[in-house]
Amino acid sequence: MPRSIDAAIKLMYVGALIAGVRLILDLIRLISIDLFTAPVFQAAVGAYVTMVFDAIAIALWCWPPRYAARGQSYSRTLASLLLSAGVVFFGLTLISPPEYADIYDVMIGAVELVTGAAAVWQLHLPDSTRYFTRMEAKKS
Repeated sequence: MPRSIDAAIKLMYVGALIAGVRLILDLIRLISIDLFTAPVFQAAVGAYVTMVFDAIAIALWCWPPRYAARGQSYSRTLASLLLSAGVVFFGLTLISPPEYADIYDVMIGAVELVTGAAAVWQLHLPDSTRYFTRMEAKKS
């Protein structure tokens, strides 16, 4: 396996770790909310929804590396589609009102986006393309 594939796999697992950190920070945010005031109840519901999306993000970060390690070329397509979705969600974070997206949401989102872009870039390098082509030829 080329180093670029190995680096992409490691970057995707780092992305899952970053999403896990965001999940922990959202849990801390939820614990600090006073659930007995009416406007804060909406924030608590929002925090629960965000935590569900964080858990989904962890699973999605761990999905493409399994296929990349096996030499399945659609892992590049999957990673690229997930990066595109990440760009959209990061854009939504940027335009969210301050009570829904803190500075840590923006910072963690930016780090996740850069990590995902670096992983996709590694998957599209020439040696990665040769590896995927060779692995696909072995299957046929």
